[in-house]
Amino acid sequence: MSSYRQILKSTSILGGASALTIAVSIVRTKIMALLLGPVGVGLAGIYDSIVNLANTIAECGATTSGVRHVAAVSATNNPEKLARMIVCIRRLMLTLAVVGTGAVMLLCRPISRLSFGHEGYANAVVILALAVFCGLVRGGPLIQMQGCRDFLSLARAQVIGAFLGFCISVPIVYCYGIQGIPFYMVAGAAIVWILPWWFARRLPLVPVLVSVTETIEESRRILRLGVVFLVSAMLSAGMLYALRVLIVRQLGEASVGQFHAAVTLSTIYVNFILQAMSMDFLPRLTAVAGEDRACNRMVNEQMEISLLLAVPGILTTLVFSPWVLQFFYSAKFATAADILQWQILGVPFQLVGWPMRYILVAKNRGRIFLVNEIFVTLVYFGLAWLNISAFGLVGAGIAGLENFIIQAMVAFVIVRRVSGFSFSIFNLRFLVISVMAAITVIFCQWWLPRIWGVTLGVAITLLLCSYCVRCLHNLIGNPQIAKLFAKFRSVLGGKF
Repeated sequence: MSSYRQILKSTSILGGASALTIAVSIVRTKIMALLLGPVGVGLAGIYDSIVNLANTIAECGATTSGVRHVAAVSATNNPEKLARMIVCIRRLMLTLAVVGTGAVMLLCRPISRLSFGHEGYANAVVILALAVFCGLVRGGPLIQMQGCRDFLSLARAQVIGAFLGFCISVPIVYCYGIQGIPFYMVAGAAIVWILPWWFARRLPLVPVLVSVTETIEESRRILRLGVVFLVSAMLSAGMLYALRVLIVRQLGEASVGQFHAAVTLSTIYVNFILQAMSMDFLPRLTAVAGEDRACNRMVNEQMEISLLLAVPGILTTLVFSPWVLQFFYSAKFATAADILQWQILGVPFQLVGWPMRYILVAKNRGRIFLVNEIFVTLVYFGLAWLNISAFGLVGAGIAGLENFIIQAMVAFVIVRRVSGFSFSIFNLRFLVISVMAAITVIFCQWWLPRIWGVTLGVAITLLLCSYCVRCLHNLIGNPQIAKLFAKFRSVLGGKF
């Protein structure tokens, strides 16, 4: 019971922040879509991929590795040792930021050629280098807050950053159009750097003097562990970048905008669960990594809460996918509806695969984790290339579904051998029910008149929502959830 409450608590804090951030993003995305159109949104997506890939390469996995080190030191209740660790991490992130920014500026022309086929966007890449600097420097305070489990400060920084970013980005794009995209990205990155720094400085640290030699030695330890996370993150960011380049080369920049819209909406609801999982679940799993039974039980508990929280949103998105796209973007993005449905259908498998992959990290099976990441990334790109060639832009969505299924299957085979993992009966049964319900909703949309398809989809969604609420109530016994479940029962006539 306490484990379920811990999962729900961390998810609710970070998820609540994500929900407020999403509310701001809805308005901003809508305005950006109206001002920029599919071409502008696609261009912003490519810029975003460039920044993310550069950040990923330059940080060398130091963020995830640093969190593990800070969390371990924090558990020893040694304030001086903790302060020394944080000082070393801040210096390391500043060094990586300078190196990463300089590299992007020097390689601006090759990056432009690789991304767009010509050097016309080299100046924009130089501007984006400043966003890379801000993104890397903020790693220091973020590692400090996350390692010390100060989730409340993280949530506050996230919400305030989203609001300030909206206030800055919209006027810039309104005044300068597509040419203003790099500038608003830099402004947004600066905000999300300053805010974590402001909140992190409020955490009390013992004054310490750390030598350069100690900083170098500690940085080596962090980077040594970070290599695995670096390659994993590079594969993820690189895959998204390569996929966008593949689409823009074969189908044009407007198609990238359609794909970017679908991918964004397919993850916008579930991201708060994955975010909480990466920030809270991994440290807790590491603590019991030596005990296979406890480790496997915790993974099943994480899967259970994740599915129960996510499935209602998944089904709702599927039912209203055409209107969701028009609401978030505009009528010009109607083509993305089919991509969105295929992408969102794979989310349950993603929620099952992620916790299993964390077993490898918690048990320090870096080589196995790395081989798994390389394999699924290569398979994903191959599937994307084949499906886009065969089905056009919709093929990108089909490849996303296939990718999530393969990821979950491969992860299960590996962790079965590593820790003897097996699915709980509930998780296996609920995964099948959720996927079948999602497929039914999609088929209703395809084969029935729209009014009947939506009506049946809403009915299925309400049934699953009621079931999820009841399961959550049984797990944690929250009176508020009990009241919410009573409302769902009244809607369904009290017969469920």
